[in-house]
Amino acid sequence: MKHDEVMTIEELAAYLKITHRTLYQKVNNGEIPGKKVFGKWRFHKTAIDQWLFDFDTDKFGNLQKNLLPDKAKNSSTYSKAKKTKK
Repeated sequence: MKHDEVMTIEELAAYLKITHRTLYQKVNNGEIPGKKVFGKWRFHKTAIDQWLFDFDTDKFGNLQKNLLPDKAKNSSTYSKAKKTKK
């Protein structure tokens, strides 16, 4: 998989090792950065990797911002992905 590859729901579900149903729920709730292209969800691998780096879950499965140095928290990759989400 190339670093700048665009993934489908199926590819991202496999990458994250979660079900398609869980992924659709998370994407529709705005918890995972993605964008609809002609009615189909697409995901930039770099944005997903940054999201994985920036966020973690607490013991209840709720997303929590990692306590990281300011440089990592202010990453433009995740910010750009989040701004383009609709």
